[in-house]
Amino acid sequence: MILFLDFDGVLHGLGQPVFEHLPRFEAILHEFPHIEVVISSSWREKFSLDEMREFFSEDVQPRIIGATPVIAAKWPPYPRHIRHQEIQEFIVSQGFDTRPWLALDDDMTLFPADCPSLVLCEPVTGFDDETADVLRARLNDSMGLDRRVTAYQVAGEVSVLLHTGEMLTDSDPEALAECLYERGFRSGDVHNGQERNPAQGAGLIVSLKRTLRQLAEVSR
Repeated sequence: MILFLDFDGVLHGLGQPVFEHLPRFEAILHEFPHIEVVISSSWREKFSLDEMREFFSEDVQPRIIGATPVIAAKWPPYPRHIRHQEIQEFIVSQGFDTRPWLALDDDMTLFPADCPSLVLCEPVTGFDDETADVLRARLNDSMGLDRRVTAYQVAGEVSVLLHTGEMLTDSDPEALAECLYERGFRSGDVHNGQERNPAQGAGLIVSLKRTLRQLAEVSR
């Protein structure tokens, strides 16, 4: 899997501290060791690939395998969906035509409207917990992994049904979340099982996701 990475509006929200979300992004890379990263950010026009590798942790640096080419047009009509075109040029030039890819970006106008590979961030917030959950789910899907955890709350008991069919039950959502974390589940895997009354399970879902995120932060 190749992940094409933007910086501004992704690794940091616009107007926010630079690379404030880098630890969250690198945590995803640690969960999915098969991912290789290609820089698609405009920062590649100011910094060399070696310089951009230095922005990342030492263990992540070898997984930054390149940067997309810069398509420059002095006269109109200017290329449409230019970042998508730059990604396609990189894929072809490297012989990666058969490799799946995703793009983490904050500007949907740089991609075709129906681009299935785009994971979109909100520019102001960047790569927040919600977007991390979306990316994690997309990566699981790309690997053919069904890691859905369906949560229920009945008569004060909390139950989660794993994708294997196993049911876990506990009266303490935090204890249940710790059990899920030890088994390798993360916040993006948790879904609401209260289909007839989604609001009934909303608080439970928030609690489980929050605890799983906190556990992930502590383990970094």
